[in-house]
Amino acid sequence: MIKFLKEEIKKNKEISETLKDCSDDFLLRNSSIIFTALDKGNISEGYKVSIKISDDIIEWDYVPDSKDAKLVEKIHQIRKHYNYKLPSDWEKFYLIDLNDVNWTENKREFAIHAKRIIKSIEENKETKGLWLYGINNSGKTFASIALLNMLTKHNKKVSFVSISELVSKTQYSINNPEESYGLLNEKIKKSDVVVLDDLGSERPTPWFKENVLLPIIDYRFKANKLTIITSNSSIKKYANKLKSRSQNPEIEEDTNNKIISRLKDLTGNNEINIG
Repeated sequence: MIKFLKEEIKKNKEISETLKDCSDDFLLRNSSIIFTALDKGNISEGYKVSIKISDDIIEWDYVPDSKDAKLVEKIHQIRKHYNYKLPSDWEKFYLIDLNDVNWTENKREFAIHAKRIIKSIEENKETKGLWLYGINNSGKTFASIALLNMLTKHNKKVSFVSISELVSKTQYSINNPEESYGLLNEKIKKSDVVVLDDLGSERPTPWFKENVLLPIIDYRFKANKLTIITSNSSIKKYANKLKSRSQNPEIEEDTNNKIISRLKDLTGNNEINIG
């Protein structure tokens, strides 16, 4: 086992240098972490795996690769336009370029709307967003981030918001007074362009719908802010899902109806099924 582990370590120059003075016992105790780090390789162009030893414990992380400094800088330039950042392990998605997307048949309608949105931004005109839906792994998230990245080149402040993550962060902020869901929501409300990703995947409480989701989309509608929704469902099916998940249907009916109304207003009923 130790012989095989050392042979694998030698294949990575940086990790090998970090572990060169470690005992066999230490390597064996941390073998699972070492193998994980060795297996990860590059998360994307411009990044590499690095490990460090702290208090007799091995930790690994992704760090910029100096050999690809230009790509790291490109990521930085795009990332700084995101009010609400992509998840920490999604750094490579800042490199997605709308011009490089392979527009298959079921995504060509999205391409048409994307060009419409970009042209409106270039001409400083108001434009409606869209509702992008399809099954898991159909490319909704990829396509929407590609569009956001393109809009950052027009100096627009953008936000990519996973709804399930927003539910979790809001719950965390409620239980931790030092955090403020209000400040969190302000970033989303006031971004020039927002993607609300995977709407309908969460199980929103009445409180979340009334105090987080509705205020965000209501503010963005009244301020004419461009908003893009991705979901597994059409708007009609999402409306039925909201109703079926209501804990008190009669009490929540008004909030549900307002949410659907605002979502239709924001997207201009532009629904695209990409598969």
